[in-house]
Amino acid sequence: MSTYSEWNNSIIEYFISRTPMGSKIYLSLNDDVLELIGNSWEIEPSHQSWTQNFCEAVKNRVVMGDRIDLESISYVENDYPKYVAFLGLMVLAATQMADDEEINQTNYFRRLREIIGLPLDGQTRPRGLRITSEGEAPEVNLWKRWNQWLVKCGFTPTAEEGKGPSRYINYPISQTLLRNADRDRLIELFSEKQWRAYWDEQTLFTKVANEYHKLSKHLKKLIDDRQRYEAVAEAIHNTYEQWLSNGSVKKQAGYRLGRQWKRQLYAGLYRTEDFLGNIEYYLHPKQQKGRLLNSLEIIRNGETYPLKEDRVGWYLPVGTPLTAKEISEGRVYSVNPNIQVNNLVLPNKDFWILVPDPDNPASGVYASWGAPKLGEPFIILFKDFIFSDLQRLRDENLIQWEGDRETKYEVFSGSNWYEIHNCQILSQRWDAVFVQSPELKNALQPTTKLSISCSGGLKIPKINSWIKDYPPQITVFAFHPTVELNVSLSNTSIFKQSCPSNTAIRIEFPSSGNFLVQASCQGQSAQRLVKLVDWESIDLRSKEVIS
Repeated sequence: MSTYSEWNNSIIEYFISRTPMGSKIYLSLNDDVLELIGNSWEIEPSHQSWTQNFCEAVKNRVVMGDRIDLESISYVENDYPKYVAFLGLMVLAATQMADDEEINQTNYFRRLREIIGLPLDGQTRPRGLRITSEGEAPEVNLWKRWNQWLVKCGFTPTAEEGKGPSRYINYPISQTLLRNADRDRLIELFSEKQWRAYWDEQTLFTKVANEYHKLSKHLKKLIDDRQRYEAVAEAIHNTYEQWLSNGSVKKQAGYRLGRQWKRQLYAGLYRTEDFLGNIEYYLHPKQQKGRLLNSLEIIRNGETYPLKEDRVGWYLPVGTPLTAKEISEGRVYSVNPNIQVNNLVLPNKDFWILVPDPDNPASGVYASWGAPKLGEPFIILFKDFIFSDLQRLRDENLIQWEGDRETKYEVFSGSNWYEIHNCQILSQRWDAVFVQSPELKNALQPTTKLSISCSGGLKIPKINSWIKDYPPQITVFAFHPTVELNVSLSNTSIFKQSCPSNTAIRIEFPSSGNFLVQASCQGQSAQRLVKLVDWESIDLRSKEVIS
């Protein structure tokens, strides 16, 4: 049987490997993820399923008699925290709750007891997880340490405390994306609609949202939650891809969706512009999260192009510039060898949102690396009929762009593709606005009310750090005029005060080190790590330095 440590390390790697820095991390452990991880070991599970194997491994590690022993996992080994598998088990319990099952402590801990094999004893919480004399649940410290570890690694944590009786169980519940009941309903919906197209995450999310009245109660809540938009869209897309891989069969009683890796890679757009203003677009393949794919080639127009890793989460742009026809119609390119994946898909879309290079914003390169952050200028590439929607959003003071409301720039001479430049999100009040393209609204509506940005200084992108003597300035973008800003090193604050939002702040950093930058405003919070290093710690022969 696979050990607790093997599960623990594999779960961490699944959620963070090939995931771009700054991404929100949801520890959304479910049957699908466990089976993908288990199957990657190329052995048979010692129980009926990999989920049972995982639960048994956690039980053997943390259950001592009739109690849970958190001390046995409360440490870090080889840079990996050893408590993540147990936290994942807590999320798994929430994932297995039925759609009509009320979320409360009694129901949640009954589920947790079931999957870890602890009998009911008249108390809500099992022994080892009962509220301490200080009034805090023992597992909360592990959740806080997990959040801190993610920040240290350059990611954005999402596990958070709730309010009232659900205060502590909100940590695992906040990590739950699709429950089992949600995935079952999605499969029924895909079958009913007979969808077969290779849509990207944004397009599929919009189509599912358009069937809102057919969705499960919990799935409706996820659709309405803007802060989880990107993560939920990814989870829905994963279910859709697995359904396609299983032959698009209709779900029947006793049917169990086989868990497989996606058979398609998806590509975004990579935009370059020379000093004469000539614009070119390239295929920009996206890596699959948690999966290592080696020695793949893309076949395009009779030519073969190897896939080479670029930044985390993405391959290098592929081949020659794309034509207007390819972008207009989308394409499915063959992959060689087709053992692990079959195709590279360039989705057929009516618009693309392109953000500046997060490693080097001054480079002039834009690509579909993700949703635009607050305060971040971006470009929209769109078919001409989308322009009226963009103008409507501008008239409502939700977005703005360079020039007046009629300003747009033609791309590809004689085509119906245009760009608008230096776009900005201006407001969070999008609910009462209706446009012809709900996909455009979903893509542009902000998912956060607070964003921390670093600018200037002398940055070393390959290690996501700045030289100590040339640190960045900190800007907190928000819709409110002021924010609370705190900068700390090893839990000791070096800067703490109320600051104007959307304004660069110069911080006097006392030394090198990992500085935690935290901002809060009107109940919202954000945090990121700023790493400062000495010149002596950089090997200039192997690390590129970019100002």
